[in-house]
Amino acid sequence: MRALNLSKKAIFFVGFYQCFNPLIQLGNSYYNYHFNEASKGHNNYKRLQDRYGRVDNEDKPVALITGASEGIGREFALELAKSGFDIVIASRSQEKLDNAAEIIRAEVKGANVKSLPIDFAHSQPEDIRKFFDQATEGNQNLRILVNNVGIIKRNRFLETDPQILNDMILINVFAQVYMTKYFQSYIKKQTDALNTRIRIQRNQRYAMIHLSSILSEFKMTKQCLYSSTKRFNAVFSNLTGFWSSRGSKFYTERGAQCLSQVDNIFVMPGRTSTAMNNFQKGKYISLPNETAEGSLRDLGFRRYTYGSILHSQQGNLLKMMPDSLTHLRMAKEGKQVDEPTAQKQ
Repeated sequence: MRALNLSKKAIFFVGFYQCFNPLIQLGNSYYNYHFNEASKGHNNYKRLQDRYGRVDNEDKPVALITGASEGIGREFALELAKSGFDIVIASRSQEKLDNAAEIIRAEVKGANVKSLPIDFAHSQPEDIRKFFDQATEGNQNLRILVNNVGIIKRNRFLETDPQILNDMILINVFAQVYMTKYFQSYIKKQTDALNTRIRIQRNQRYAMIHLSSILSEFKMTKQCLYSSTKRFNAVFSNLTGFWSSRGSKFYTERGAQCLSQVDNIFVMPGRTSTAMNNFQKGKYISLPNETAEGSLRDLGFRRYTYGSILHSQQGNLLKMMPDSLTHLRMAKEGKQVDEPTAQKQ
């Protein structure tokens, strides 16, 4: 009887947590957006520089952003340039990269922007390693990696071209996996020369930002593979960054304590006005700069974010909807979208 009562209490508390956790998370987002002065505007630029900037006589810190020729990726690059980082941007088109670099330099005087073209859809692991080495050549002080590159195709699974399915897996999944692996290896190499005490005293920190999507949690009938790859992005980010804020014992035992000093966050934006969404406008659609700004405000505070406060409201409230209603809503919305070609970042 006692065991039965304990089980009932456990079920009650688990259910209570599942019901109210979205409201708690929404409250945290609301507080961070409206009341946390440390994460607002220039205060956040200074916070990012203090947390991930140069230590002692190191070179200026560098941020590497994939899929940065436009949209959310370019806004991340712009915000990090405003925070005092040198920028490395990567995408398929050199022309679009050059245009993005000019936009950043025009808005941030003295910004140092390096552009490197790469097509992740046609890159093997060794190609990505060479690209990463090129991005970090000259002993650059790489501190932040933004895994933003992605492709979306809105169509029913059986009607989607196999090549597009293949590209979506390579770009949305493989790029994140190998860029993360090479960045973590880079961090280990950079910190292996320092003993534990010096590393902690210097407060040397790194950050990884992974772009997922609100569709990693909610369904749309025409985006089954895209939603699956975005779910992978979220799970992969969560697991590779699990020990980031949990001390160093785990990694000390495995010879990679440096990874305990990496802030890890995955971003789940909803519909955003970018080329991937044909620059749609509407009351439920955020701007790319809102996603980038909101994500960087949450970096170092949270493990995941929806980016903008609008998408945080959508995401957390949708969690409280029954699965049947969520599915009906997303299915109805998906039927209204008919995009003939895939869009890449």
